[in-house]
Amino acid sequence: LGFKPNLYWRVSWCVFGPIILSTIFIYSLVDYKPLRYENYDYPDWADGIGWVLAGLSTLQIPFWAIVIVLRQPGPTLKLKFKQALTANSDWGPSDPEIKEEWIEHMKEFEAKCSDKKSSHQNGLLLKTSKENHQLSV
Repeated sequence: LGFKPNLYWRVSWCVFGPIILSTIFIYSLVDYKPLRYENYDYPDWADGIGWVLAGLSTLQIPFWAIVIVLRQPGPTLKLKFKQALTANSDWGPSDPEIKEEWIEHMKEFEAKCSDKKSSHQNGLLLKTSKENHQLSV
């Protein structure tokens, strides 16, 4: 983001979001009723297949996240986790010509960002460069 979000956003993302999503998930499990279409009750094996398919697709994200973290070099789990969240030098377009253009673009972008003077006030990023108008709060 380029700045530390204010307290409202941090609490919303770290507390309220997970609580609300967990509540919805738990409620859906508690309120679960076996599969039925009009007057036809599906057999338990059909319901089981549905749960297996839902579980396989849902568990892909945490499974592969764990695999990626464990494959990272490093002595501690904390360091492995940090490295898993950091882009490596190979990241970017796979086509060599496009990658060169992309690298040049990123260098220009980083130079522009370092040249701009910016300040953080009340969760808003106030830019004071010639190209942007200053936002008054």
